[in-house]
Amino acid sequence: MTSLTLRGAAQHTGTKPSTILRAILSGKLGFSRDSDGAYEFDPDELERVFAPDRRADHVPLAQLRVIAHPAADGEAGSL
Repeated sequence: MTSLTLRGAAQHTGTKPSTILRAILSGKLGFSRDSDGAYEFDPDELERVFAPDRRADHVPLAQLRVIAHPAADGEAGSL
């Protein structure tokens, strides 16, 4: 299983390490510790806690990127 450090977890979620620590202190985010006592985070747990907005009108960022790319045949696409 892949695990992330505190800094890696912050980068993965687009937040700051202090945001990750607040989620731990509030009991919202599960974690483990390595043999040196450093935090380790499961990426699935990070996704659960820091999931993108799931409203019906929300368009995932990955879809926005696809829409914004030019047409596959090299012609400019329209937005």
